[in-house]
Amino acid sequence: MRSFRSFRPYIISWLLLNLPLWLLAAALPMQRPSAVLAAVVSTLVLSLWMRERQTLIKEIAGGQLLNPGWLRLSEQAEVAVADMRKAQQRELGLAQEQAAHWQQLLNHISQPVLLTNGVQRVVFVNPAAVEAFGDKVVGLLLGQAIRAPELLTNAEMTLKDGLPRQLEAVLSEGEQDWIYRISLRRLPNQDNLLVFAEDITELRMQEQARVDFVANASHELRTPLASVLGFVETLLGPARDDADARERFLTIIHEEASRMSRMVNSLLSLSQVEQSKEAPDEEIDLVPVVQEVVRGLEMQSKHRQMPIQLTLPDHLPLVGDDDQLAQVIRNLLDNALKYGRSGTPILLSAQQVAANGDDPSWEIKIQDQGDGIPPEALPRLSERFYRVDKARARSIGGSGLGLAIVKHILQRHGGNLKIDSVLGQGSTFTLHLPTHKALQAAA
Repeated sequence: MRSFRSFRPYIISWLLLNLPLWLLAAALPMQRPSAVLAAVVSTLVLSLWMRERQTLIKEIAGGQLLNPGWLRLSEQAEVAVADMRKAQQRELGLAQEQAAHWQQLLNHISQPVLLTNGVQRVVFVNPAAVEAFGDKVVGLLLGQAIRAPELLTNAEMTLKDGLPRQLEAVLSEGEQDWIYRISLRRLPNQDNLLVFAEDITELRMQEQARVDFVANASHELRTPLASVLGFVETLLGPARDDADARERFLTIIHEEASRMSRMVNSLLSLSQVEQSKEAPDEEIDLVPVVQEVVRGLEMQSKHRQMPIQLTLPDHLPLVGDDDQLAQVIRNLLDNALKYGRSGTPILLSAQQVAANGDDPSWEIKIQDQGDGIPPEALPRLSERFYRVDKARARSIGGSGLGLAIVKHILQRHGGNLKIDSVLGQGSTFTLHLPTHKALQAAA
């Protein structure tokens, strides 16, 4: 049935071709032989045409027809399309390699880096930016990622003219303010913007600390210097021949000059401590160091009727700078003698402690029985030139730098200082210093 359907078009064509001949033979009996001959000839021609067509179809289907003219153009188009696809794949692969290279490079930059598109939406951040601005920065607008109004204006201008720009922005997080130096760069021939953010909070704090330090030091030196100059001018003028005034003024000049000398020595000591960044590596025993400092303060202790009572182990081994640690003990004992109550003892004790599974450390306590320190003043005691009672501090010769020096020395030795005080009862200064074994274990 299927074979008949496949030949049906050819049979219909043969019938239509021979129908006029059969009609002619029926109308003119004399022409029947001619009509039959014509029908036979047409049948042969049709059969030959059918055979040739089937052969052509079989050759095309079997792939035996090589480069026919009507297929040559199609093959060339396919080859061209294939070449274009290969070129696109090569360009895509190259672009992906370059993108991976730049991403790896930006990931290794220690400062935060953000990449935005033409509408200032963040499309890439490096790990430093995630740490600084959070892990949900990608997809946000630049103004949402870094909340600084002046940043948006500069970003728009850089996208328009392509010129790099730099600004400082203060970002608030709770009660803490962070200062960032932000640099903007537009990528060549693109609308992408590279945003570099450098945290300069500590740098600005150090600059401010230097400014405050110079101002405070100048003020502290200017006051006694003005007194010295005033009394010298008086001695050279009206009091030139006044023996009583001369003796009184010379005593004051000596006190003010001594005060300036102590201030300069403290400043030099603080500068030396700040320059000593490397941790000490000398093994020492702190017990003889403490005993030597106490002997040096014996006269002052007797004058104030404040005996220094020691409770020390036989040995206190640690790794440190004996001169600097002696300065720490001397400054704290000197404070206790100045601010403690006359006629009361000063207690100095040391023991080895290990809290919460931490490595053991030496705990050194210096206790006085003075007026105490207000709670609001405790966090500021180690600031340079900070004094709870400025008038009293000046009258007893305090420079306001002693605890600042103590803090820096302890930081160099890997230790810390804790201050506890009760008004009317006294203060306790507790030092924590790593033991020799703890430092060896850490190393």
